[in-house]
Amino acid sequence: MKSKIIIGLILTMSFTFTSLPVSALNSNVISDVPKQGITVNKINFEVISEKDSPQILMEMVNKNKDTKGFVFTVDDSTGYIYIAVMSGTKPTGGYSIEVKGIEDNEGKTNVFVKELIPTKETMVTQVTTQPYTIVKAIGITPNITVRNQKDEDFNNLIMEKVQSPIGIDSMRGILKKIETIDKNTYVTILDEKGSYQYYYSSNPKIFKDLKVSDRVFIKYVLGTPLKYKDTMAMPLNQIYLNSLPSNIQNKNWKEFKNFTNVVEDKEWTIKFNISIKDLNFTGDTVYVLDSLGNKVDVELSVSYDKKYGKVTPLTKYKSSETYYLFVSKNIADEWKNKSTIEGYRMMFTIRDIVTVE
Repeated sequence: MKSKIIIGLILTMSFTFTSLPVSALNSNVISDVPKQGITVNKINFEVISEKDSPQILMEMVNKNKDTKGFVFTVDDSTGYIYIAVMSGTKPTGGYSIEVKGIEDNEGKTNVFVKELIPTKETMVTQVTTQPYTIVKAIGITPNITVRNQKDEDFNNLIMEKVQSPIGIDSMRGILKKIETIDKNTYVTILDEKGSYQYYYSSNPKIFKDLKVSDRVFIKYVLGTPLKYKDTMAMPLNQIYLNSLPSNIQNKNWKEFKNFTNVVEDKEWTIKFNISIKDLNFTGDTVYVLDSLGNKVDVELSVSYDKKYGKVTPLTKYKSSETYYLFVSKNIADEWKNKSTIEGYRMMFTIRDIVTVE
């Protein structure tokens, strides 16, 4: 049986392959189409109670209700998106929040809320409260912005930064030397600050595809170092090429829609039709390459329900440069042995600094 994977940007697009369910959502992409005015649609919505809300949404609310922000979840069976907006912890009762309107602005969902405070004459309970409201709507996208009457934006609280396993750190550099002494293989790395770092492993297989002068990415264990000549070497967990130029042209990666005029600080959001494991959403399975095939430093975060992932550049992309976003089939265990492709590849080009019209 075939599963669907959707990776959508501005317009949600779907493909059917042998396994692989993904969807990527886009914002801050500037269209090449001549300007025709912005289409804004008013969206009908319904305020609902806790008992009518999905369980996963209430779990997120209870986890975050002391923080000002919003969470949401998508019901794929009905198309409804459920949104909970929280005001955070307040010193007394009498505070409330309500949704005043929802707009669809060419693929962006804007939610407008009003926060109410008690007047001096109002009798209120003298206990802390966490006011929030829940609405559901259809015909909108998960690319959501929430703003109050003071034009203050609420934080999206469903995304959590992907952390490395405890005890494992990483670095990038140039492989300068490989040497085997007794049962261990030692490598010398020139790091990005111009300093030499030394690592070792008892598994020679992890070095078989590497050669001196390769740009590499290393994961090392904060464990017991070994003496190596006149210095100390740290135990190595993984080492692999940080430059993957062959992936840019490799036909085993499924091409996705290309984008131009992308903003320099673009965040890509990927939607999965199944919940993924935190351990699978890593720099090995989701990454960005520049036009030379070098990996770009990005921050990965995943939603509470494990159905959304976000890719954020740590520094701005370079103007006019072309980049490639990769989503590997290894991101989900059920795809690994079933998919006939390596995953998805999406090309995007950053806008020019100067535009002549």
